[in-house]
Order: sequence, then structure tokens, then C-alpha cells
Amino acid sequence: LPQMMYACLVIIVGVSFFGFILGNMATLLFRMDAERERHLSRVDRAEAFMRHHRIPKPLRAKVRAYYRYLWEGRHGYEDRTVLATLPPSLRAKVVLALHAELIDRVPFFRGAERQSVEAIVLAFKPRVVVPGEILFRAGDPADALYVIQRGVVDVIAASGVVIATLGEGDFFGEMALLDHAPRNATVRATDYCDLFVLEREAFDLVLERHPDFARYIQATAAARKS
Repeated sequence: LPQMMYACLVIIVGVSFFGFILGNMATLLFRMDAERERHLSRVDRAEAFMRHHRIPKPLRAKVRAYYRYLWEGRHGYEDRTVLATLPPSLRAKVVLALHAELIDRVPFFRGAERQSVEAIVLAFKPRVVVPGEILFRAGDPADALYVIQRGVVDVIAASGVVIATLGEGDFFGEMALLDHAPRNATVRATDYCDLFVLEREAFDLVLERHPDFARYIQATAAARKS
């Protein structure tokens, strides 16, 4: 009798554990399917819109490629929507964990105080740009600093010559913000890019509240001018 009771107990525990795992997997698959369905719904609406307005086929192909890039890189999740539901302190920790590799690659994060890093990453706004997109042109007013999370951009002089190519972890646009001057070059994406944008208002606020970050940015801008 004791052996039978033990065997029954083991079976019950095993079945319960298996059911727990199976239930979690089913929930995960359901959520993935739900995200995929939402993504496909957005694509279908875009397709219907383009057919209705007789958008040229080459442009349709670019729109499809953009949606494909979003799905492959993000799987339908919108970071800002999820993070907006969290309290600031927890949101900062999640953002730092989420972008730990990027933070390691970006020079102005190295050696900065933790509070400075948190303030900067929380102020960043994500942006996706497509190949060939112009982020800004020489002479445009300076409105933001950019950090490249993924992708490549060309920096182009007024003469049309490419003077620099920037990739993951590089940043640009800070000099005009510091000088309150128009852009002195054009920046064009050469591939799909995931960028983080620090707008002027947030940029000025971070500089004011975090002198260490301000000093580093000013030193970097001075070095780039020389």
C-alpha cells in the first residue's frame, strides 16, 4: 500500500508539472500568434490602402520591406507602450538592462554617473529609418542628437562628398545642438537603422542636470571640430 500511494503521488506531481509547462508554452504561443495577427492586420490595411490609392509597385515593395523589417526586429512589440506602464525607477532599470550592449558601445556613457546614464536613456525616443532616408540636411535647424543602435549612416559635406560613415554605438548631431547653429552636414541612412533620438529640450535638460555628461559632450564636440 505505501508503494502504491507513493507511485500515485509521483504520477500526480509529474502530471501537474507537465500540465504547468504545457500550459505556459500554450500561453506563450498564443501571445506570439496574437502579436503576429496584429502585425498581419496592419500589413493588410497598408496593402488595401495602397491598392485603393494605386500606389506604384516599387513604392509598395518598399512599404512591405519596412513592415518585414519591423517584424523581424521587434516581433510586433512596441517598447514605448510596454515601458509607459512602469513606474520611473523600474522603467529606468528595465531600459538599462534592455540596452546594456548599446550602453557599453556608446563612448559618452563610459565613466558617466549612473544617474546621468538613466536620465539619458529614459529621454531617448526610438526611431526607425529606411535606406536612403535623409535624417537632416546641411543648413537645417539643430533639433536632436542621434545614437545608432543598429545600421549605418553616411555624413555628407555640403559639396556632396561622404566625409564619415557611422555605425552601431556612434552618435552624431551634438555639435549643432551645443553651438545652437544650423547643421553643417547632411546625414543619410544607407540601410535600415534603429536610432535613439535625444531631442533638444531633453538634451538641454540633461546637460543642465548632469555636468559630467555636459563636459564629455563638449569635449567630444571640440575634438571633432579640430
